[in-house]
Amino acid sequence: MKKLLFLFAAGAMLVGSACSSTDTTTDTTTTGDMTTQDTGDMTGTDTGNATSTTTTTGDMTTMTNMDDATFMSTAASSNAFEVQAGNLAQQRATDQKVKDYAKMMVDHHTQATQEMGTIASQMGMSLTQALMPMHQQMMDELNNYTGNNFNEKYMDIMERAHEMDIAMFEAKSRNAQDPTVKAFATKTLPTLQSHRQMASDIEDNVD
Repeated sequence: MKKLLFLFAAGAMLVGSACSSTDTTTDTTTTGDMTTQDTGDMTGTDTGNATSTTTTTGDMTTMTNMDDATFMSTAASSNAFEVQAGNLAQQRATDQKVKDYAKMMVDHHTQATQEMGTIASQMGMSLTQALMPMHQQMMDELNNYTGNNFNEKYMDIMERAHEMDIAMFEAKSRNAQDPTVKAFATKTLPTLQSHRQMASDIEDNVD
């Protein structure tokens, strides 16, 4: 009888051990899949998207929270970029609407540069034509394109550039400390909005 009980107990231990081993293997496999696949996907895709979104949000936040002097310097850089990009587009674009838009950009932003020079003098500051990193980056990007591909890229960049400008000018039209800066931002804002809409319309046609 004791021998029979001993054998029964031993068998129960073996079954319990087998169940425990199977459960552990299943859990480990699941954890491994999550580590290899889910975490990998989050690192390679989701986190990357989150970084891109944060960067874009950060740029727009910066555009709406600058003081008057920083606004003037940033707007001057934007004007210089628009003129440089417009001159390049007149040389490389193959679509006449793109060329016409580029010429308009050169004309309008050259005029804006002159107006801002007068305002800057009144504020006791001087403006340069040097491009800030964000504008230089867009210029470098544009330089990589030619022919029909240039048409679409230029209009895409014009949309992006004017979205940043609009955010900046909208903020200054409301909260500029200098009344001359506020008046300039308010007056220029509708033109920038028109530029962005035109860029969007033209891009749809050159896709």
